[in-house]
Amino acid sequence: MMFKKLQEQIQVQKVRELDKKDLKSLQEQEFQIESILEEINDLIKGGKADNHTVESIAALHKVSVEQIQKQIEKGIKVETEHVDGDEKRAAEIAKDHLVEFPDYYDRLDKMEEKAKADLKESYNAYLEILREESMPEDPQYGLPELKKFPLYDKKHVLAAIKFFNWVSPKDESKLAHAIIAKMKEHGLRQSNVGDENKLKNYVLKVNLPE
Repeated sequence: MMFKKLQEQIQVQKVRELDKKDLKSLQEQEFQIESILEEINDLIKGGKADNHTVESIAALHKVSVEQIQKQIEKGIKVETEHVDGDEKRAAEIAKDHLVEFPDYYDRLDKMEEKAKADLKESYNAYLEILREESMPEDPQYGLPELKKFPLYDKKHVLAAIKFFNWVSPKDESKLAHAIIAKMKEHGLRQSNVGDENKLKNYVLKVNLPE
């Protein structure tokens, strides 16, 4: 329970700092809000929203009841994914957040949109580097007909893994099989693929060490 409470505090702090600093690295840019929210799967007893109504939360922040209600509706959609679809528990968690920030879920949206935009920018920069760097005669592209995702060494296999989510759905399966073959060749493991990476679904179906 203490661990889950800590995870929630970390998420709140991330939202609080949203306007104070940019994400500093690609790893931070790839940070998914869901990875923290999924840990918050228990209703916190004695939460900030205990004894609060929609009206009292609105009065606390001097905003309209309609604004808080809209935030709760957004919050239920976010939180139900992490509390087994229990909308009552999701609403209570949403209210806890809104006691501290009346625009909590708008802030989450902005944070996620910025992370996605920064990741796409980094991906485009990665493609530019690939165009400029000296390639071997056979770069062993994951998608040869498109000349995309070179896999000729371990570094490039890891880069292809990192950016797998950006591949077109129609090319996803082909690239996945090419990457997995190279993962085996370079001794890479399941743990080299993040849980939010679509490649994980393919990796779990093959015989790779954890």
